[in-house]
Amino acid sequence: MAAQGYIDFIVRGKINDVPITPASVELGLLKSFSEDVAAIMNSIDGLDKGNVIVSIGEGSLKYKTMVALLAVNSLAVDAKTLNQTNDLSSINSVRSKIIEKWEKKTKTNPTIEFEIRPNGEDGIKITSQKQFKKEESVWIQSEVYLYGVFKDIGGEKPNIHLTTGKNEKVLISCKEGDIKNQTENRVYHAGGVRVFAKQNLYTGEIKEANLIEFVNYSPQYDEDELLRLTAKGREAWTDIPDHVEWVRNLRNDG
Repeated sequence: MAAQGYIDFIVRGKINDVPITPASVELGLLKSFSEDVAAIMNSIDGLDKGNVIVSIGEGSLKYKTMVALLAVNSLAVDAKTLNQTNDLSSINSVRSKIIEKWEKKTKTNPTIEFEIRPNGEDGIKITSQKQFKKEESVWIQSEVYLYGVFKDIGGEKPNIHLTTGKNEKVLISCKEGDIKNQTENRVYHAGGVRVFAKQNLYTGEIKEANLIEFVNYSPQYDEDELLRLTAKGREAWTDIPDHVEWVRNLRNDG
């Protein structure tokens, strides 16, 4: 069994002078916060959502999610990056948009704050005093492999709607013949494609994608092997004290 950890998602404060607790929380906040937490979890590669266990804590509205250590590490890296740079463009685009949304809520209601805390350690705190930024995105033309579930294929102007494992919705342009040549119905099935697209150099976000080909796809992976490769990659960066600053300098040099 893969190593386990936990992530706390917290919203605290008051709405209309009523403290936020599991016993008293405004319905709209409960709904949106639950959806945001689910979207963040869906944005983590390789996470088996069916095995995520959630408990609700006292003292605020706190969701404690028991997950594989791989997921904890993913958000811990985000926390370290944001605490160093305050730059939302340097993390996963789904998580970036949700944190930006939470930041706007705290500006509207300064009595509330949000927090993401991996394994009880310092995480990402969003308050009315916190000021995040978004640096100009850098987009490069790339050939990219995308994997997920096909939600729709076809239309008067042929395209493919793919929802990736990160819960990102990607629209892929294609030709009528690309669809006619398919011998199986791919809609609502997991699959992969190779595309020519613009990709954000820092977040990996995809836009203006054009189909090159469908590819064979097996949705199975070895989590222990993925953790080993992650540790190997982390070791390769040990001689660079601040990897975020290193990337920024590389961009400035270019």
